[in-house]
Amino acid sequence: MAIIPLLMVCALSGLRVRSSADQVFDYRDDRSLIDLAADLADLAHALESERDLTARNLVADARKERGQDRVANDGSTLEVSRSDVDELTARIARLAGQGAPFTTTARQQVAVASDTVPATLTTLRAAVDDASGRFPVSAALRSYGDAIAMVIDGLEDLTAAASDPALAERLRATVALSFSEEAVSRQRALVAIALERGALDPKEQLELDDATAARRTGLEYFFVIAEPSERSTYEDTVTGVDVDESERIRLLLANHLAGLTPGGNRSADVAKPSSWFASVSHTGGLMRQVRQGIEKTLRDDVNDKLRSALHASLINSAALVLLLAITFLITRAVALSITGPLRGLRSTALDVAGVRLPTVVRSLEESEGEPSEVIITPVAMEGRDEIAEVARAFDTVHAEAIRLAVQQAHLRASVNAMFVNLARRNQSLVERQLQLIDHLENAERDPDQLENLFRLDHMATRMRRHGEGLLVLANSEGFKTSRPPAPLLDVARAALGEVEDYQRVVVGEMPDTLLVSAAIDNTVHLLAELMENALRYSDTASQVTVSCRIVDHGDALIEVIDGGLGIEPPTLEVLNLRLALPGRPDVQTSRQMGLFVVARLASRHGMAVRLRPGAPVGTVAEVRIPRALLVRRGELPRRQPSPPFGQQLSVHDSSDIRHRPAPTSAPEVPAHSEPPDPQGPRPPRPNAVPTLPARVPGARLVASSLPSPEPTEHGPVTSPQELRTRLSAFHRGLQEGRRCLDTPTAGMPHPTAPEENP
Repeated sequence: MAIIPLLMVCALSGLRVRSSADQVFDYRDDRSLIDLAADLADLAHALESERDLTARNLVADARKERGQDRVANDGSTLEVSRSDVDELTARIARLAGQGAPFTTTARQQVAVASDTVPATLTTLRAAVDDASGRFPVSAALRSYGDAIAMVIDGLEDLTAAASDPALAERLRATVALSFSEEAVSRQRALVAIALERGALDPKEQLELDDATAARRTGLEYFFVIAEPSERSTYEDTVTGVDVDESERIRLLLANHLAGLTPGGNRSADVAKPSSWFASVSHTGGLMRQVRQGIEKTLRDDVNDKLRSALHASLINSAALVLLLAITFLITRAVALSITGPLRGLRSTALDVAGVRLPTVVRSLEESEGEPSEVIITPVAMEGRDEIAEVARAFDTVHAEAIRLAVQQAHLRASVNAMFVNLARRNQSLVERQLQLIDHLENAERDPDQLENLFRLDHMATRMRRHGEGLLVLANSEGFKTSRPPAPLLDVARAALGEVEDYQRVVVGEMPDTLLVSAAIDNTVHLLAELMENALRYSDTASQVTVSCRIVDHGDALIEVIDGGLGIEPPTLEVLNLRLALPGRPDVQTSRQMGLFVVARLASRHGMAVRLRPGAPVGTVAEVRIPRALLVRRGELPRRQPSPPFGQQLSVHDSSDIRHRPAPTSAPEVPAHSEPPDPQGPRPPRPNAVPTLPARVPGARLVASSLPSPEPTEHGPVTSPQELRTRLSAFHRGLQEGRRCLDTPTAGMPHPTAPEENP
């Protein structure tokens, strides 16, 4: 509450400083206004001199004095007068260009003096010079008079722009003097014309009378509004022999022109033109001197006021700064007791929200299995005030957030465990199903039944792949087995055995490159998912092409190309992002399970999977296998593009790389020792099926589900499959032998028949 009075004092001091600043700006504007008024008055005086000299020269030229230099008897020339006018207009233009603080009215007068007047003078001077003395004097006087009137009228408008009424009144006194100077100048020009010619026409005589009246009016107005000191200065300055002489000549000329002289002589030849021009010019110069003195006094007064205002503004500003400093110190002392704990609470809250809590949540998300216990560090805040209560509330919120994160981690671990459990159970049942199918295939001789059994075996293999997808979803890996590297062609063929409608897949050209054993199972699963996705989203009459080539840095690029409708670019961009950054399972995972499995499998081995539009239709799935996962081998035949899979491959071509070679068939019984079958000859066991590749018994069991046999000191251990094959062959031979014994042939006695008597 103690801050409020200080703020009030600061507000009042600020108003005072602003008032002082406004005064400074006003006095600065007034000073610029006085300078501009002085320049405009000087410009009017220079224009008057140029007008009078131009009129006198025109009259002299008319009297055939063109051969003389245009030099008046007082030593001034027309060229010098013109130069003075140009210099003044240029100076006024520079004032505007330097950014002087002019008002709107002042800027308008600057534009008149720097643009309009020079343009008028340029045209007028060119006309006078080109006329060679034949230019009308009256036209010259009128044109120059218009330009001078614009400048003097601008002076009158400037008086209204002053901020101080007293200053405006004193400026009007200078305008009155400028108006009187212009009237004296017109008298000088008209009397000079009369003296040069020896006469004046009636129109010019009227103009001379108007000029005399204007001079008298201007001086009367000046004496009314001027200060007493200024009136005294004028009376003491504008006096002397030249002033009296100019007045004498003017009165004498007026009497002659009016015929008031003895004898009624109206001749204008009453004095030398040079005497008149010199005396009246001196009178105008004295009037100008008075005007410039008044302008200097006004400028000095305004400068004094400006310095006083600046001094007051500085004092007020210093007082305001001091008051603000005191206010700041007091406020800071009071605020530190509040902001210190708040700052500590804020820094701790930001650290928890931006660093600690995200780190804990990220570690819980990335942890496998049950999450570990998380220790929460409370906010270091003592006391029982409101800030301490906020700190305790923040600790509660922090603990609740950690608890929810741990709970979610437990839930994810439980879900992953359920996925793994379901996948393992499904895997075990599928393996037992495959074993049963193998047993049925071994005992079956009917080709149609064998084909049905193979279809059932193929569906079971796909079920096993989906179970492995659950393991990938739970981020769990199967058992590792050691096997030699496999060719990429066999990897692609193995993936064909795990997709539906594999007859539509065409295996294109493959390089003679081997894939390391650690990446074989996952690569087969990855390619199977991509192939099944391509088959599902393309026409059943189209084909899916799988090919591979070696690209930059020795990487292998496998392409799965379908002829479907393709994918929209925005959707394609989202899918590629999910393939590059698989993340954790979410709602989208259930809709795009195959792509999530592909992304997880690719990330395990550093592979890059990308989808791109096909040409002209369809989609191309690219799998880039790093060079580190490839093994080069010697000369191997390259796989040439082939027709659909089911129309060409034989039994051995379709064998999975994870399957063992086909078992050796049982030894055949010699033809002479095999008894005839009473039911007729048995059909031979087919080794190929027209529509489906024959399955090697036991070949599609999960390789990682059974441990690899370890070699002993007597040599490598025979696998269970080979033992089963041998036992099966032995069993078939034993059954054939018993059947032969039960059916005796001609010429051979039955072993159980009684012997005949000799």
